[in-house]
Amino acid sequence: MKKLGLLVMCLLPLPAYSEVMTEVYCFSSADKAPKNLEFRFHYDTSAKWTVGYLKYADAPRQITLAARDAQWDESDSQRPDDVANSWLEVTTGKVTGEYEMVTEAGAINAMVYTRYADKKKTTFNRSKTVEGSLEDGCQW
Repeated sequence: MKKLGLLVMCLLPLPAYSEVMTEVYCFSSADKAPKNLEFRFHYDTSAKWTVGYLKYADAPRQITLAARDAQWDESDSQRPDDVANSWLEVTTGKVTGEYEMVTEAGAINAMVYTRYADKKKTTFNRSKTVEGSLEDGCQW
């Protein structure tokens, strides 16, 4: 009986522990007429999986983002690494732009959007007055 129980345990797949985490950030552009956007991404570090989307405050729908890559700058051993995460903007089945988030020691320094059609860049800064929440997002 013990051998049968052991055999069954070996043949049945064990559930893997994974937890999808979500983070929400609120950004505003430095333009004369600022644009506000909510950036939300979901990830599972054990599965090495991530997906994101963003929504401009005045837009009717969200924009899908696909994680492109992450680059670490370890040039100065006296301070934390800088990390640049790239996200591809996917609209109507096409890659139309790229968002790059630059962080240092967990603090987000900037989000830069490059529109592929004309190479125009827009810089967004993390909002100091609006905090994002999982339930409500960014309340502009």
